[in-house]
Amino acid sequence: NKATNQFLKKIKTGNKQHDALLKQYITFEKEYYPLNYAFLPKPANKGSVFEVYPDYYKKIIQPGRFKDETILTFPFGMDYLKRYVNIGMIINNQDSRERDNMLSYVNDPVVKGALLVSMSTGIKTYLEAEQIFEKYSDLLTPSQTEAFGKILDKLDKERERVDFVDFIYPDPDGKNLSAADFKGKVILLDFWATWCAPWIAEIPYLKALKEYFKGQDVVFLGISVDKPRDKSKWEKFLKDNDMPDYQVFSGNNGETVKHYKISDGIPRLMIIGTDGKLVAP
Repeated sequence: NKATNQFLKKIKTGNKQHDALLKQYITFEKEYYPLNYAFLPKPANKGSVFEVYPDYYKKIIQPGRFKDETILTFPFGMDYLKRYVNIGMIINNQDSRERDNMLSYVNDPVVKGALLVSMSTGIKTYLEAEQIFEKYSDLLTPSQTEAFGKILDKLDKERERVDFVDFIYPDPDGKNLSAADFKGKVILLDFWATWCAPWIAEIPYLKALKEYFKGQDVVFLGISVDKPRDKSKWEKFLKDNDMPDYQVFSGNNGETVKHYKISDGIPRLMIIGTDGKLVAP
């Protein structure tokens, strides 16, 4: 970092616009890899990188960034931006489900719109996408509005309620569980992994949600998609954390994982109604 900072100070070609862009790109490259590294699986006993290197990441995540559209012109610029925002929300203990929190890290309105559309591609329900569009439609450019419209169209076609494709997975004690075991109750399926930093940040909210539904016919069922070789890490995580209700181990290649394309992104929540049909896929 010291050598990079010294090099940045020496950039003086005589073309101010070129110098400014080059400095921005070098800074982008310097920060992109640590942001990417933060979301890679880590040894369970070493803690998250935010705990090990808190000051380093706090230096990267600064208010007032992204005042123009330059970040969108860089290779992997959107990927950088999403990781930057997610890490910012984790460090600052913000609810990652709130779009206002996400957008607060960006100043430029076009970049805000691009980020909103990109982060919305993983939405699983038409209702959620519709609510987001209604709230932020004035922020979007015409091309961004068109892109969000395609998200809505895709989800609209998937809204028909269908039977849930059930599973049988073991809990920490080796007992097999399935969604059918809780027929007649509302089931919240929570797909997660011990290495998923955004999911770990959501644990307090899951616990608060469980408390809210206490005494009602609502079951919280966590499904780990850790790799089979990491099952012991999952078991240790459950012992170290008071997780809501029931937990089972699927592995990262289970039938349910493949059928619902869970590997496309976690955390992922699904809701099964009392009739056994998907309410929110």
